[in-house]
Amino acid sequence: MEAVTPPESAPVLREPAGGEAAVASPPSYRREWLARALFEAALILFGLLTAFGLNQWQEARQRAARADAMIVAIRAELAANFEMQEQAAAHNTEIVDLLKKLRDAGETFLPANRFRGGLFSRPRLTEAAWTSAQNGGILQELPVETILVLAKVYETQHDYQESTRALFEALYGVALNSTEFRSDGFERVPQLAAVLNDFALNGTRLARDYRQVLDYLSRSYPAAEPAPSTDAPAATTGEPGKEEKPQ
Repeated sequence: MEAVTPPESAPVLREPAGGEAAVASPPSYRREWLARALFEAALILFGLLTAFGLNQWQEARQRAARADAMIVAIRAELAANFEMQEQAAAHNTEIVDLLKKLRDAGETFLPANRFRGGLFSRPRLTEAAWTSAQNGGILQELPVETILVLAKVYETQHDYQESTRALFEALYGVALNSTEFRSDGFERVPQLAAVLNDFALNGTRLARDYRQVLDYLSRSYPAAEPAPSTDAPAATTGEPGKEEKPQ
């Protein structure tokens, strides 16, 4: 009789040491391969998530750094505008007060030698930093409150510049087309006092708005404060309370 060969998938009997037959377990290398594959897949996934998180963190830091740098630039721009506008507002208020005094005294002509620095001071205010922040998309990194505060003061600045530009064009148009124009001063003091008074008040309000925004930025962004000046103090004569005057 021919011997029957068992199929490959059939369990193989072996004789254990105790003399009893037992069925062999499945090959262990399959379980090891599956465990190793799962471990490598988890390791790859962990590496991808870590790299993605690190990239997001670096981008967030870069955006925050750009936003901080822009706040510094905007604060410097507003501080420069405030200084110029404050000086202009003081000059314009002085001119308006003079016009009111002449008006109350019944005068209708303002001699050119009664004032210095022009009839109305119009500083060259800038908005380059604010425009750069808008075009560069950096405003998205700022809180909504900060955006609203800055947008309001720059809008007020823009409106003031446009109104003063229109005023100057009207004044020069009247002066050039008037047969009563005089090069030694200005006629119609009462009318000038009324018109310039409104613009002087608007300029004073703009300077006040600058101050409020600068105070807000100082509270909200202390790092945007300019570094203290390191200029050496003025030389003294050695006597207390007396400064050395330049020759």
